[in-house]
Amino acid sequence: MAVDPETVREAHRRFPTGVTVVTAMLEGTPKGLSVNAFASVSLDPPTVLVCVSRTSRSYRALLRSEVIGINLLSQDQEAVARTFAGKAEDKFAEVDWACGPCGAPLLDGASAQFEVAPENLALASTHVVIIGRVVSCAHSTHPPLLYIGGAFHPAPVTELTHR
Repeated sequence: MAVDPETVREAHRRFPTGVTVVTAMLEGTPKGLSVNAFASVSLDPPTVLVCVSRTSRSYRALLRSEVIGINLLSQDQEAVARTFAGKAEDKFAEVDWACGPCGAPLLDGASAQFEVAPENLALASTHVVIIGRVVSCAHSTHPPLLYIGGAFHPAPVTELTHR
């Protein structure tokens, strides 16, 4: 029995997600794209996953990199999310960023940043699931940007505190 793709899309819109920008360096040039399919896999060892469309312009850079960046955007970075969701040739020209300790491009002002060494890839229809070990991590007090109902929203907190 076939499931209507639009019904599936509308069902997914009921689930809030964080907004990430996944980045990599390819031959000295930073590449990246907006992604909302990100999850923690394990804390021991620290492992995360991210799903990326195989038709993305950044796909090749992500697969060839020894370390990728995962930037959890903060609630004031909606414009950054839109930039990295677009097709501009040089998305990094419009944002402040720097290489992290392990060499992945990391975006200034993010709620959290991970550098990840990819360890496993799984093909999933039109996407690839990248599973990797966290090799560096940082976070801020900036609340995250959320995506639900086909739109961006601020997190329902004004500031995150450190425990």
